[in-house]
Amino acid sequence: MCQANFTPSAFDGPNDSGFCIGPQLGYNIPQDVLNQVSKAGANPDTVGMILHALIVLLVLHPVAAILAFITFINSLFLGRRAVAIFALIFSVLTTLVSTLTAAINLAVAIIAEDHVKNLTIGNFNVTWGNGIWMALVAAILTWIAAVLLSARACYCCGVRR
Repeated sequence: MCQANFTPSAFDGPNDSGFCIGPQLGYNIPQDVLNQVSKAGANPDTVGMILHALIVLLVLHPVAAILAFITFINSLFLGRRAVAIFALIFSVLTTLVSTLTAAINLAVAIIAEDHVKNLTIGNFNVTWGNGIWMALVAAILTWIAAVLLSARACYCCGVRR
């Protein structure tokens, strides 16, 4: 359960609720939390790098979703060859962006988890959320869609002119 007024402390035990930031738009971590993390031994450059990566992810997720939606709409009209090629181009773009998004998700989680293990003061924890797995599955499914749209665009796999 999130306790918005709870202040992180070096005396937090393993069963304490901890500190969390409520729902908000963007990735703005309060300065007092950043100061506490710095006191715990985290490198400020690493924290800045992770925050920058989170902002990039905040932009990449909607871009990947918009590209997937455009590909989906185009795939409804695959009867025309031009639309099939157009859908294939957008599926390749979607595949690249979704793969990049999944890779950055994994990198941020792994780097944050690795650096939090080294903190000696306090009880900081990084957990893998559903977003990482959803981005990974989305990347896999867009790769499958790109292969299937390639087969359709080149008249392979039983599709005839």
